[in-house]
Formats: sequence, structure tokens, C-alpha cells
Amino acid sequence: MLVNPKLAPDFSYNSLLGIEVASYYYLDGRLTTDSSLIPSNTPLESCKIEPTDNDSSARGFLKGPASFTVTDNLVIRPISTIFELSVLDKLNVPFTDTENRVVLMGKKEALSLLVASFASDSALTNAFISKPYQA
Repeated sequence: MLVNPKLAPDFSYNSLLGIEVASYYYLDGRLTTDSSLIPSNTPLESCKIEPTDNDSSARGFLKGPASFTVTDNLVIRPISTIFELSVLDKLNVPFTDTENRVVLMGKKEALSLLVASFASDSALTNAFISKPYQA
């Protein structure tokens, strides 16, 4: 989910890190996998969705650039001013002590962040804030 936020497994244009994701499906309120056996006498309704379709009338997939907020414990949310202000208020951080940073991540940086997340609760800060800010 971290690799492709807001998208189900196998529903993306490309796999940035080349990580294979297990396919899980909900059937009759139960989570199943490709290896689960489904009784053949159970009628099933299905709807085929082409995840890489470039149809402009398509709805439900993230297209184009988007901005997200990532917290130190790697919670990813779409940017929301209300959420940002509530977090600052909860942590007693003055708004003037905040700054925006654009971070470009490639495969190497993403894998380093993944490894750091297992060793620290502040992997994001350690990876990107420890370097001096240069405008």
C-alpha cells in the first residue's frame, strides 16, 4: 500500500520498486487469495476493470500529480489543511515553526527509507530533515 497509495494490489500503471504484491480479494465478506478454493456451485458476479485504461471518463484512480502528507511513522494521507492544523495543535507546535519540503525519491531512497523504518520511529525525519535545508 505504501508503494501505491489509494490503489488496490495490481491496480497501477507501473511498479516503482518492483515489489510483487499478493493478490487479495473480498468474496462474500471474506478475504481470499488466489490460492483459496471457491466452491464452483456459488454464483458470482464480477466486474472487470482495466487498471491501466487512459479513458478520460474513468473515475476512482489517482491520475496525474498529487500531494500527500507523510508523518514520521509513515502514515500517508492526502494533503488536508484541517488535518495539518489539528496535528500541529495536538503537538503544541507553532505554525511558524513549520516548513514545506519537496522530496524527490528514487528506488534507492525508497529502499533506504524502508530499511530505516524498521530501525526507528522517526525514519522520515532521520532520512530527510537531518540534512541542512537549502532554498
